[in-house]
Amino acid sequence: MCKVIDAAMTLVNYSIDKRDETGDDSYYVDFYKLHKLLYYAQGYMLAKEGIQLFEEDIEAHNCGPLIPEVGELAGQFDSITKRFFNNNIFALTPDRINVIKFIVNKIGFYTKEKLVNMSKQGSLYKYYYAMGSGTKIPKDSFKKDEYKSIFLSLEN
Repeated sequence: MCKVIDAAMTLVNYSIDKRDETGDDSYYVDFYKLHKLLYYAQGYMLAKEGIQLFEEDIEAHNCGPLIPEVGELAGQFDSITKRFFNNNIFALTPDRINVIKFIVNKIGFYTKEKLVNMSKQGSLYKYYYAMGSGTKIPKDSFKKDEYKSIFLSLEN
């Protein structure tokens, strides 16, 4: 099973690759962007494929969806501009890598403010945040018809 830290490091590395490819610094991620992009990647994988990208839980917090286990990696609020060494990352399956690439290509250039606002406007986040900050968002919720469209709409 994939751990969120491996998905996070893979996402950071791919974001840096996109920045290098395009010259667009907006692809760099920071603490907030990393959490939101992982939220969308997890949601997309569960909605589309029915399997999870990573096993850890996502929690609904005041600043949007957060994954506590990512804290140490994304402890900085500045952009992460240095790649993680591949030998420190447990290799993800091709389908998981493809989901990460899809999310970065689709919304990875959004500002952290836009991603925070976008994630907080979704009905899935709102539902669980209403139960209190720190409420876990069950993985099965991402697969429910009323929430799948949040993530599948990224295909348009």
